[in-house]
Amino acid sequence: MQQGSGEAVGSGAADPIDLRSLTALRQCCVSGSVSAAARALGWSHPTVDHHLAKLERRFGAPLLERSPRGSRATELGALVSERAEEILGLCDRLTAEVRDAQSAASPVVRFAALPTVGARILPPLQRALRRMPDAPRLDVTVDELLPIVTDLEQGRIDIAIVVATGRIPPIANPRIRLERLSSEPLHLCVASDHPLAVASPRKAPSFEQLRDAEWALGVDEHDPSDAGLKEIFAAAGLKPKVGMRLDDYRAIQRLVGAGLVVALVPQSALDPDASMHAWALPKALLRRDLLLAVRLPDRGRPRAAEPAQSRRLRALEVVIGEIRAAAVTM
Repeated sequence: MQQGSGEAVGSGAADPIDLRSLTALRQCCVSGSVSAAARALGWSHPTVDHHLAKLERRFGAPLLERSPRGSRATELGALVSERAEEILGLCDRLTAEVRDAQSAASPVVRFAALPTVGARILPPLQRALRRMPDAPRLDVTVDELLPIVTDLEQGRIDIAIVVATGRIPPIANPRIRLERLSSEPLHLCVASDHPLAVASPRKAPSFEQLRDAEWALGVDEHDPSDAGLKEIFAAAGLKPKVGMRLDDYRAIQRLVGAGLVVALVPQSALDPDASMHAWALPKALLRRDLLLAVRLPDRGRPRAAEPAQSRRLRALEVVIGEIRAAAVTM
């Protein structure tokens, strides 16, 4: 009697087809025996037998012919194995597409900035990204200049805002693209009761007048933030005397106010409550440039990685565009 389309094929026909059972059958057909399939899958022999039996109950017929020399598919088993190949392939494709879709929805961009810069640019940057559907997510690092440069060069950061005060850029690496976002004046800072502040509160003294002063410089003697000061002193055949080395502008300004050192402080970091006198230097003489540093993507990616790479590049461009917009208001 011919079965209707809704009738069961076997006693277990009401049960859903188990993907592990399809995997077991396919591997048996590929490997040529249940033992070989178990080794290939990393399963036990009884586990493979269990899933094969479950599938045979589902279809109500044997799917393998077993012999001492191995196993081969029955006619029905060959059909099921062929369809299993398609079904399992679709499952793999679905998993990959879901993973890609999730990655596309929220790619991560690794961003770094100095504390003084990050405090000003991160709020508008994050607000802009939150307004966007499917915006990139930021993995933010706030650190000093030299660790940021190292992380950029070693590929642990994608985008950063770095600074320069001299003619030599802080990064000379063909893998890093630099773009000037903005410039700000540097302020020459001394204690409020410093003789030069008392004698000439409006006009900044020359650096030659400060040849004997002790300066607050960066922790690393090669810190690019100090490059402009060193260039000016070198042009006069001098070197600035180091009073202290530290990277915290708040601490530097307290030390300046106490009369222990003099310092150059960028406008964005000036503390209005510090007990010091500050002269804004002409930008033509000395300035602090804010530079956008972008690590260029790796070349030679395999074709399979091209969609993910394209999404990553788009995410980088979105973040770069919003950083440029935020820098305009700084």
